[in-house]
Amino acid sequence: MNPSVPITLKICNRQYRIKVEPENEEVVRKIYGGMLEKINTFRELFKGRDDQDIMAMVLIDHLTSSAALPDASQNPTSEMLSEIESIHTLLHT
Repeated sequence: MNPSVPITLKICNRQYRIKVEPENEEVVRKIYGGMLEKINTFRELFKGRDDQDIMAMVLIDHLTSSAALPDASQNPTSEMLSEIESIHTLLHT
């Protein structure tokens, strides 16, 4: 069994340290890169907004973009819900 790989993600001037399975690290980093691009895009479009507003806009954009996916991917699994709860906890600590 491979040990988890710790990585640090900097989101809106805050650092979040998470552990991922080695085989998922590349995917997580790719998603993280896309999220940073969205954050920068929204910062340019909505100058003067605070980080919480920007993150809310990125989340809404992601959720509405996901709505266009096939039905099978719209049914959240317990694993997805657990990950969302973990992210929520990290953002509010």
